[in-house]
Amino acid sequence: MPDWLRSWLGSAGSPADADLIFALAGRPHRKTFGLRLFREGRAPRLILSVARFEIRRFKELPLPEPLDLLPIAELVAPPKRHFFVIWDSVRKVRLIERIRMRRWGTIREIEALAKYLQGNRDVKSILVLTSGPHVRRVRMCCDALLPAEVEFTLVAAPDDARVALVGATGANNSTGDDSFGAGALELAKLILYKVLLLSRKRPKPVGESPEHK
Repeated sequence: MPDWLRSWLGSAGSPADADLIFALAGRPHRKTFGLRLFREGRAPRLILSVARFEIRRFKELPLPEPLDLLPIAELVAPPKRHFFVIWDSVRKVRLIERIRMRRWGTIREIEALAKYLQGNRDVKSILVLTSGPHVRRVRMCCDALLPAEVEFTLVAAPDDARVALVGATGANNSTGDDSFGAGALELAKLILYKVLLLSRKRPKPVGESPEHK
């Protein structure tokens, strides 16, 4: 993938303190990094989005406590196996919620996150973790679907081999799939998601007048 395209797709922020850490489903380094930030106290809440093909190996992650999702997932038809695993140190609870997944998985994940925020209005800031080449598309979804009163920062989770270096260097680029084909596919998805989200507008904060910007 050309450097200019990698840079344009992966333009992300740096980890900062927030009310919630949210790691999208997919490559395991997103969850590994989210768990590290949670252990460091960057946020009192953590949501790991777990897709169907991640469930079997989920228990191998460095979780705050042992957790095997497989017995729970086996009660659900395979195409419907997608969960949010939530650690909330404010309420001192751990929750496992199944979310509805259809086509356009990233949109559905951010929609489910928006629904969670409706019931947790004390969450005002989020670190959203994804892979570098997906940052721009995930930001597009967050802009359209998350409540306007919630601030979010997109962070590109480093590859597993580089997680240990993040604290010392501040680097946040994912090595991921850097092939030209992967870049072309991501550009195609950006166009498609732009069309899908055209009719979606980020809700205004409660009490905000139409003139307020």
